[in-house]
Amino acid sequence: MDLPQMTDRYTRIWQQLPQKGISQTLGVILVVYIAYMLAKGTWLFFPDPEIVAIQGSSTGSSQANSASFDTTEFKKLNLFGVKTEKQENTDVTQQQEESAPETRLNLTLTGLVASDDARVAAAIIESQGKQETYGIDDKIEGTRAILKRVKIDRVIIESAGRLETLMLDGFEYTNKIPSATGQPNPKPATTTSATRRTLTNNQTQVNQAKIKERVAQLKADIKDNPAKFTDYIKITPHRERGQIKGYRLSPGKDREFFSDVGLKPGDIALEINGNDLTDIRQAQQALKELRQSTQLSLVVKRGGEIHDISLDLEN
Repeated sequence: MDLPQMTDRYTRIWQQLPQKGISQTLGVILVVYIAYMLAKGTWLFFPDPEIVAIQGSSTGSSQANSASFDTTEFKKLNLFGVKTEKQENTDVTQQQEESAPETRLNLTLTGLVASDDARVAAAIIESQGKQETYGIDDKIEGTRAILKRVKIDRVIIESAGRLETLMLDGFEYTNKIPSATGQPNPKPATTTSATRRTLTNNQTQVNQAKIKERVAQLKADIKDNPAKFTDYIKITPHRERGQIKGYRLSPGKDREFFSDVGLKPGDIALEINGNDLTDIRQAQQALKELRQSTQLSLVVKRGGEIHDISLDLEN
């Protein structure tokens, strides 16, 4: 049979076959072939691996030894990037902290828990009008900055490959970082004309059992995920004549919790367990004590009155 006759014969056979099914099959074969060629092309960069013989055991079970090959050429390709000196030394020294310039990012540091223990340290940062709680190495929403350290009056962030300082709202930037172990500033005498009263309304008394349950849930949530704090309470520094005089409180996503514990939107927190919140060291001391406290005594300013709110934190 000559070539023209063979061609004509195969053409008729091809026309009788299901074209759609053949096209799909050829497509799959083509994809598999391309994948094979790509894989083959990749492994051409490396020497052939040494094949290790697999020998069956007398019990009928088989054991495979992993194949080994020289990874020298593999490492030279740097497929996963080059390990830099910066990656090898991730510790932020005190000198680096003090020399970190003030950041130009549009961020507000409204609260913090200063600690050298990365599991404890946290910062409440407002970005793009949204307040969130961040732990060490968390990325700050709306930016590429990463939280690296939390100090007593500032946080150190890493932005565009360099360390920067974000000061606690209301504090002026200085390259001298105060010691967390220093003595707190003397508590100023209260010189307010506001009426002081203890909050003992019926709702608070009746809901004590419910409050204890909600507070226990808050403590558990924050322990597992510090960012959960802002689900319950949001804080904003309250200033009078340019000076921080307390922290304005507003409800988070869980508005019911806010009212259950006796708070109202706009309350200004002045003291926690006798610690003056306008003094940075006393505020830090208050936060440390709260981890072990079974009782919370909160002093808030509401309108022209000062209210004492007591909460039982014991489970």
